[in-house]
Amino acid sequence: AYTMREVADLLNVDYYTVRRAVAADKIRSFRLSSKVIRIPREEIEQFLARDVYTVSEAAQLLGLSQPALQ
Repeated sequence: AYTMREVADLLNVDYYTVRRAVAADKIRSFRLSSKVIRIPREEIEQFLARDVYTVSEAAQLLGLSQPALQ
């Protein structure tokens, strides 16, 4: 499982973009403790295996604004 920081690096987005996506249940995650969140490797592998997305499509998929991804 990945940390939110690792996912941000893999997806080349800001940490807070990943945090918002997790909070909005757009990225599946689980808690190890009250402060420790992990994102399953399969979740990110599936995301990365998809076709290439435009910023608009990625924003819609993650439920975020376009500026949050740029």
